[in-house]
Amino acid sequence: MTRFKWLFCALLLTALFGTEAQGQVVNAASCSLTDVQAALSGVTASTATVNIPAGTCTWTTGINYTVPAGSMSLSIIGQTSCPGTTPSSCTDNTVIIDNVNHSSCNCPLLGITGNAMTSSSLRLSGLTIEQSANSVGYSNGIVGIGGYSQNFRMDHNHFVANSGVSSSSAFVTIYNALYGVVDHNVFDMPPGGVDNGVRVSNGGNAFGDSSGNGNGSWANPTNPGSANALYFENNTSNHSIINDCNDGGRQVFRFNVFNDSSIQSHEMESDARGCRYTEVYKNTFNGNPSDNINSFAAVGYRMGTGLVWGNASTNMANLIMLGQDRTNGHPFGAPPGNWGYCGTEGAAPGPSGWDFNSNPSGYPCVDQVGRGQSDVLTGNFPKKCDSTTGCTTDNGAWPHNMLEPVYEWMNQYQVNGSSQKNIYDAEDKNTMTANQDYYAYTLAWNGTSFAGTAFNGTVGTGSGILASLPSTCTAGPSGAQYASPTGHYGVAYWATDANSGNGGLYVCTATNTWTPVYTPYTYPHPLTVDSGAAPAPPTNLTAVVQ
Repeated sequence: MTRFKWLFCALLLTALFGTEAQGQVVNAASCSLTDVQAALSGVTASTATVNIPAGTCTWTTGINYTVPAGSMSLSIIGQTSCPGTTPSSCTDNTVIIDNVNHSSCNCPLLGITGNAMTSSSLRLSGLTIEQSANSVGYSNGIVGIGGYSQNFRMDHNHFVANSGVSSSSAFVTIYNALYGVVDHNVFDMPPGGVDNGVRVSNGGNAFGDSSGNGNGSWANPTNPGSANALYFENNTSNHSIINDCNDGGRQVFRFNVFNDSSIQSHEMESDARGCRYTEVYKNTFNGNPSDNINSFAAVGYRMGTGLVWGNASTNMANLIMLGQDRTNGHPFGAPPGNWGYCGTEGAAPGPSGWDFNSNPSGYPCVDQVGRGQSDVLTGNFPKKCDSTTGCTTDNGAWPHNMLEPVYEWMNQYQVNGSSQKNIYDAEDKNTMTANQDYYAYTLAWNGTSFAGTAFNGTVGTGSGILASLPSTCTAGPSGAQYASPTGHYGVAYWATDANSGNGGLYVCTATNTWTPVYTPYTYPHPLTVDSGAAPAPPTNLTAVVQ
């Protein structure tokens, strides 16, 4: 390539992504709904910034904004400031009071979407959104953002929930497949509530999923440590639950502070698949023993797989809860109208054709904790089927979820000043087995250091320098119920000095065979360094033919 062409490409990239290239700047006259709507309507350029000035404005109806076709970069910026590496409070300069009955209008306060989110990047920053006493919660998100960009950033916002609103609402819903980062926000939620800060979804046609139920996400590799997830970093969450996750959502939480707050992944619901992947590391959890809802478990898994490591937890009743909601009375009708219940030990109807049913518990259950990539499911009930095997039945077919255990290591865990290792409290222990579906760290935190039996490659997860990796190791079990005739992920070892000091996870994939499977994604997230820079493109994707 000639020098001139290189220069031209550099200038083009700067024009598209550079922080100095704001393109069109539209200044709203005030923070009122009318003025913000007018400013958004004034966006005509491919790169645009909409500035919302300081002030306090009450909105009684919402805005639904469609990103113009062909737009490459859109930033919506208020004047609220949330300073600090992990902000604990904000200076609320641009305040929007939510006074909308969302249930009545079936609408968000602020909805942003587009034709495949035609912008190459989207940023929402510097806003304080506060519910009034008249606001009625909305399960689809008071702020709803949908599209398929890998360049989404939501940062330095303050979300304030009113304790009088209805439960099970969500402040923000991220749907379709927006990958990027949620950073430096403060979430003030009601104590003892079950409201959600951000609901993560991966439906729509992401990963080739035309059904909108997360089937494409489940049919593709997990790829831990990649850009293919929504990252939460350097946020503070006070009370309630920071998130929810369904429709094959992929989420990573790192370097956040949780005060009487927790993380969860949701189960299946109607046609929707559950949460696909949850990675949690280097967070601080400060529990409240009197709150048995939000301080019950720091991290709750109901579906899928993930990694939990290097966190500090104080006064959370459990560090990790493993659940299986298809056995404890949640409303699952029998196939072909729904998923049915897993096994015969829980509520009827069960067993279900969607599960492998190797024993009365139904094990392994479709998409259960410790399971990952599956066949491609298509259609909706009562015509949902496994298209990989040919859609021969609508009554359910085991989709060959691969065994992908949850791994835990190097978590500091204390309750009321006493160090404990009893970190797992499974709602249904019959469908989850240690050293098969999950692997716990072999050492326990004693208040000042980790102590206990050294890792020898037979059970659990160990850690140390790469040179100390045991020469022998135990692989995962083999058999049709594990979707592998030769075994799959077994014991694991965190090499503290791998990848230039960032650490790396090695897993025993065959007897005495260690395979590197994970290194943490770049921190800080590239979008926080340059809000217009694009992360690495997705890797190891497979086509899904509908």
